Amino acid sequence: MSRSYVEMGVTSIPVMMSFALSSLLVSMGNYLMMYESGNPQSIMMMMSLISFSMVTMIWFRDSIRDSQVGLYPISFVSNSMMFIGFVIFSEVMVFFGVLWSFSWSMLIPSVWTGFEWPLVGMSFFDPFSLPLLGTSLLISSAVFVTWSHGSSSLKGTMISLLFSILLGSCFVCIQFIEYLSSSFTISSSSFGSCFFVATGLHGLHVIIGLFFLAFSLFRLSRFHNAILDGPIWYWHFVDYVWLLVFTMGYLFPSL
Repeated sequence: MSRSYVEMGVTSIPVMMSFALSSLLVSMGNYLMMYESGNPQSIMMMMSLISFSMVTMIWFRDSIRDSQVGLYPISFVSNSMMFIGFVIFSEVMVFFGVLWSFSWSMLIPSVWTGFEWPLVGMSFFDPFSLPLLGTSLLISSAVFVTWSHGSSSLKGTMISLLFSILLGSCFVCIQFIEYLSSSFTISSSSFGSCFFVATGLHGLHVIIGLFFLAFSLFRLSRFHNAILDGPIWYWHFVDYVWLLVFTMGYLFPSL
């Protein structure tokens, strides 16, 4: 009797992914609670991130192998898109909570900050310097990824994806430079906490989106096929979120 699903064999990848993700979240939480220079939790957090990335790449590799030998039915594509939709919806809820905290601390300042938001004397990033450059790069990356989806040739799709990945990587580098040059930290009042949580969480999602795009580019270059809709949806979600983060974290404080 034919089946519309695939019975997967015994694999340790989900367990490995659970341990890597749990370790990443725990080490990140400990790092934020005990923020200081030379915090050993930063090393643990980086090791957990590397482990998570390696397990993700192994999972992608196995997915490619299974699809090449015909283990995935046609319904796999629609199910994958539904999964991506649920993931994006859950991430929308996460960022809604983060941005709500940002809005709350801005509209209703705490007594601990003297009813001031942000704190008087804090120096902020000039929104029209590096932040604006990073925003332009991320929007340009979204244009290229849309172009790759509508391209009628394999070469055009691959070149557009490559440019999108390069521009997204430049955005991450600019964000890292901003962190190094910041005059305030995550412990600098509610503004610092909200700023670094929002931008850091967004930066993590940009890195995840880059993994998705790089995986799609690899499949196109190696096997001449890939499911582009899911990564493109995710990348546009990252772009829209950044516009909100840029407005609340850079534009409003400079007014």
